[in-house]
Amino acid sequence: MQTAQASCQQNFGTQEPGYCPVDGLIVERIGDEVLVLNPSSGRIHQFNHTAGIVWRGIADGLSHRMIAKNIMIRYEVPEFRAVKDTDTMIEQLLILKLLKSNSEGELPESVSENRQKK
Repeated sequence: MQTAQASCQQNFGTQEPGYCPVDGLIVERIGDEVLVLNPSSGRIHQFNHTAGIVWRGIADGLSHRMIAKNIMIRYEVPEFRAVKDTDTMIEQLLILKLLKSNSEGELPESVSENRQKK
């Protein structure tokens, strides 16, 4: 098991906003899945392989676009689908309070739209 990093990494080679896991999360990789324990809420979150690609990409400091490209390559899906899946997962991680922004930039479009509706 490992604890999420205390500081966010910058997205490599991009100006887009980045995200990182919140401090104190306990992360375990089991095969293709990722388990995340949030001690502050007492909740355990289990991510499938695709969600794990997003989680690991964020933890490694990859940009949203780089994560989507990894999904495109792995699953041979069109770019629009990989971007949508990446946005959706980031949105869910933000809602679950498992991610924080490492910049004051804009959120992915889907996240911004949902927050405005609430």
